[in-house]
Amino acid sequence: VTGVQTCALPILQRAYPDVVREVRGRGCMQGLVLNQDAAPFIPKLLANGVIANATAGTVIRFVPPFIIQQEHVDELVRALHAVLSGSRG
Repeated sequence: VTGVQTCALPILQRAYPDVVREVRGRGCMQGLVLNQDAAPFIPKLLANGVIANATAGTVIRFVPPFIIQQEHVDELVRALHAVLSGSRG
């Protein structure tokens, strides 16, 4: 599933280039580097069922459990689309 998660985040970067500056990480531990403060996104993600944290000011970090399944990655992508699309303009 790590490969799917790793592939999904760059798609979000291309979909929201005005919000997401970079995708980085290794294995399951991934981060989205934003063009703005990451802290306001954390409660919005939590409201969408995703536990994440803000690090280094502009990074949303994802550290899923080792038992992550494809359905969890799909939920993450849906939540990120909802939250990132709401941050435009």
